[in-house]
Amino acid sequence: MIAAYPIAKTVGVSDLRTRQREILSQLAEGPIVLSQHNQPMAVLVDVELWNRLLEELADLREAWIATERLAEARREPASVQNLEEVEAELATQSRAG
Repeated sequence: MIAAYPIAKTVGVSDLRTRQREILSQLAEGPIVLSQHNQPMAVLVDVELWNRLLEELADLREAWIATERLAEARREPASVQNLEEVEAELATQSRAG
């Protein structure tokens, strides 16, 4: 699970232009919100955090799909196929194709 971060620091786009190295070095501490005219425009995150977020999102999507399929199988038990039935069907399709 991704660690919770405190409220993200906000930096103006003009500050990023003039203090780029300093601001980018702060990404290890957590995400930074870029603002323009006091409106949030983007979020800068460390690459490592970004990759972890993408992995966690993929895991959550897979868990959601599994939960939905389990619920469907419970609602309609006749729609569930065992492994042997699936393998036989795939083999038949493979020979026909």
